[in-house]
Amino acid sequence: MARTVSENSMRVFSTLVMGCALFLGGWPQTALADPFKLNSGKIVDILSVKAVQTTKGRTLKLRYSSKTPLSDTTTLRKEADELWEHFFVNAERGGHSRAVISAVGPKKAARKGKPVDFVFVKRAGGWRTLEKGLGPTGKLTEQLIRKLYDHSKWINDHRNINAVMLYLANGWTTTYTYPRELGIEPFTLDRATFFEAYQRLKDKIASYNTSGPIELRGIHVSSSGMTAKVEFLTRRHATIRGQTVTMVGRLIDNLALRQGAVVSTQTHMVVEDIFEGVKR
Repeated sequence: MARTVSENSMRVFSTLVMGCALFLGGWPQTALADPFKLNSGKIVDILSVKAVQTTKGRTLKLRYSSKTPLSDTTTLRKEADELWEHFFVNAERGGHSRAVISAVGPKKAARKGKPVDFVFVKRAGGWRTLEKGLGPTGKLTEQLIRKLYDHSKWINDHRNINAVMLYLANGWTTTYTYPRELGIEPFTLDRATFFEAYQRLKDKIASYNTSGPIELRGIHVSSSGMTAKVEFLTRRHATIRGQTVTMVGRLIDNLALRQGAVVSTQTHMVVEDIFEGVKR
């Protein structure tokens, strides 16, 4: 039954279209040296969490043991962002501006090899994650962007909102527009109000997910390789107070590469339809 959803439910759901329910919580001290369950259900062993002195300055470092081969940096990136969901609170409370999540092998012998480090830096009040293999002079490529959107969908679907925030620029905004017949005026959220909205609305959402792979419709990288515009189709479902709502539309995302970190600077969600239920 198309377009019978209440305006309130539509606004609640629109706020969720870029992410998932907020999770905030410090790193549990009892987790050290014990198996720890990530939001995806994967189990890793936390070996240590401590401040260390590096060539870049004082850094908070989390070291963990992974069963993932250290050559599989794509999967390790997911684990690192899942760990960041909890670890960033420690970095914040300790007043750090740099943090590292370091993956080592599952056995003592394997741990003698070179660990895989994922670096997080705080710039102008916002945390960023540096892309592996991409230094400050690197450039955006279509291959990298496709990889980033696959990763973005994964962390969204596993409710890692703190990881999602790593990829939103400090000045990021998202604007929503609706079909004229719905009678809903366009509205815009900035990074802070987006984050706060999740805190207010998280208990109203019983479930939230994305169906199917992200369908990229166009990737346009600038000649400098420092910015890009991406357009893709999206379909999202949420259960709000027992009512299942589906939103279908196009998302236009503007990306920028800043000192080794890739961030979204502005998004525009063009809602093409919103209706009750999952199937039409």
